[in-house]
Amino acid sequence: MLLAMTEPRLFALTTLFSACFCSSNFSFQNVTIKWTLQTHQYVTPGKPTNNLKELFPENGVTDGLTTVFINGSVNTLYQNSVTDMPDLASLDMTAVNLQKIEPGAFKKLPVLSHLDFGENSLEEIHSGTFADLQSCHYINVSSNQISVLEVGAFRNLSNLSRLYLSKNKIDKVERGVFDNVTVRILDLSQNVVSKLEDGFLDNVLPVKGLNVYLVLSDNKLEEVNPRVFNHSYITHLYLANNSVSSLRLGDFQNLPKLEYLQLRGNKLENIEGVFNNLQLINLDLSHNEISFIASDAFRNMTKLRIVRLNHNKIKFWDNNWFQDSEAITTIFASNNLIGELPEKAFKNYQNTFSIDLAANRIENINDLAFYNPERGFTRLHYLILRDNLIQKWNKFLLVNRANITVYGIDLRKNKLECFQGSVSDNFGKVEVVWLSDNTFGASCGIEIEQYVDKHKAYQTPEELEEEMIY
Repeated sequence: MLLAMTEPRLFALTTLFSACFCSSNFSFQNVTIKWTLQTHQYVTPGKPTNNLKELFPENGVTDGLTTVFINGSVNTLYQNSVTDMPDLASLDMTAVNLQKIEPGAFKKLPVLSHLDFGENSLEEIHSGTFADLQSCHYINVSSNQISVLEVGAFRNLSNLSRLYLSKNKIDKVERGVFDNVTVRILDLSQNVVSKLEDGFLDNVLPVKGLNVYLVLSDNKLEEVNPRVFNHSYITHLYLANNSVSSLRLGDFQNLPKLEYLQLRGNKLENIEGVFNNLQLINLDLSHNEISFIASDAFRNMTKLRIVRLNHNKIKFWDNNWFQDSEAITTIFASNNLIGELPEKAFKNYQNTFSIDLAANRIENINDLAFYNPERGFTRLHYLILRDNLIQKWNKFLLVNRANITVYGIDLRKNKLECFQGSVSDNFGKVEVVWLSDNTFGASCGIEIEQYVDKHKAYQTPEELEEEMIY
């Protein structure tokens, strides 16, 4: 799961405008303004001016003004361009060809909380650009051409909650850019960030009791540095689609509240004890190059519920994984190279869990793969073995294991020919079994059709797999 990192605009506003690309020293020229005054909306034709307030009727009276949406072409916001509007809460300047914001452009805007400059041509955010916006909690400058964030670019925004800088050309973030800023969502995804200065979040103000999201997906980071990721309030860290090739012990030691970690789409090959003892709930390692996972990996992760290992190069399933990690509910391990499920494959699992092992190379399932008399899990929810190489199903795998109940098993697209004994003998109290696209003989196939018809699910296997994450 992936979380949507953009917000709908506060108001759906439409305007009519013919853009003018005239050369002038005015911030606003031939723009159209849609604005809300108390409960009424108005459209105001623009006139050349450097002060937004002058575009409003009644000699610039703005009492009760809450929302302004500008359409047109605004090349530069000069000093004092947006000032002295005590009730202005939202300013939307999306796609107005904005190229520059001078420090001091915003003044005397005590309740301005929402700023949207998405889809423009900004190249730099200068120090102090937003210094006078103490009430602002949402700033969007995504989809611009920003390559430079000066130290102090967002300084002292103590009420800021969401800051979107995605889809720009930022290649580094220095310490001091976010001094004295409180941010719940900091989105730097889809840039070209290759370097984050040590402690670049050191002076970010703490957020107590709320999740804090740091989004760095789709960049060019090559390592996870504990001196960089040392913000104790981060709960969700997104590092998908970077170039991280290895992880070292201690890389996440300075993130004690981290609950969700996304590392999908990197270049990881080996996993050792780097995640042991972390308080993660959700760990995504999918779409890497992982071929080796140490036997003691994922140890003492007492809150871990969901693990994604799918789309890697894992060849062996180790029954020692997840020791003392008893909260596991779902493991996604499809699209790997696993050839066998060993004895007591799931001996460290105690709660109801589901596992997706589709599209591997499983030929053999040990007769005691689901046997675990020492501890034992109480219920296997979904067992997905679709698209493997299974020829034989031992009828004692699940039957006569009094401590195991199973809801659904997906055995489609294997090489099963028939079963030893009746189908019911092989699956006991399993509620739903999918068996299509195997090589059953004619006599065996009739019984299977009758069994499947009797144990038919109301949903498709794909729909049920979606439920595995809950």
